[in-house]
Amino acid sequence: MYILAYFLNISLVLVAVLAGYHEHYPEKTEIITKEVHVPYPVKVEKHIPYPVKVKVERPVPVHVPKPYPVKVVKKVHVPITVKVPKPYPVYKEVKVPVKVPVDRPVPVHVPKPVPVYIEKKIPVKVEKKVHYPVKQFVEIPKPYHVPYTVEKKVPYIVEKKVPVKIEVPVKKPYPVEVPKPYPVTVEKKVPYIVEKKVPYPVKVPEYVKVPVPVFVHKEENKYEDSSDWQGASWGSEHGSNHEVSSLHDSF
Repeated sequence: MYILAYFLNISLVLVAVLAGYHEHYPEKTEIITKEVHVPYPVKVEKHIPYPVKVKVERPVPVHVPKPYPVKVVKKVHVPITVKVPKPYPVYKEVKVPVKVPVDRPVPVHVPKPVPVYIEKKIPVKVEKKVHYPVKQFVEIPKPYHVPYTVEKKVPYIVEKKVPVKIEVPVKKPYPVEVPKPYPVTVEKKVPYIVEKKVPYPVKVPEYVKVPVPVFVHKEENKYEDSSDWQGASWGSEHGSNHEVSSLHDSF
């Protein structure tokens, strides 16, 4: 209860503070408008300082000759006879007598249907008067069960297969070998050289070693100014070495 009262007091204080802020600083609304330039058509007139001839079409009536039919009469000074085909009768004598069928109508009797009346017997109910009372059967609904026969289908036998577990007795169990997979090496064809015979002689180039000259750079003696015995000894050693190296290089 104390916590609720505390939160209510804090909310009332916040509402009062906000109301005072709005009274001192009222809200302002500013509308910002932006002008967008719309393109409009401008007529540009260009001034030409010299006269310009403008071609104007001026149609002139021109007589166009048209063909027309002309009757040409040609005079012939020789009489011309034109043969006109005319049919004429052809008489042919027939030496065998020929009978020509001629229509000679003969009166023939045509029978016409005669109307015949057939009497059909129609059953008609005839009421007979009975001089004694006759009992009529009236069906009255009965509240008790009345047995009635119901036709039933003849029952027939339907065979149904029922799975039955059959246990075969085994006297002694024997081990069964199960084949296990084993690795098999497949021999691959080794690439071999195929010799192809050429029907013409072929020149095979022979390798000939050509001697090449080798240039040997000899170093100058740096100890020429020193004593003779040192220089002689040093030169003899190095000279012999240079000679050996040059011989090796030439070979």
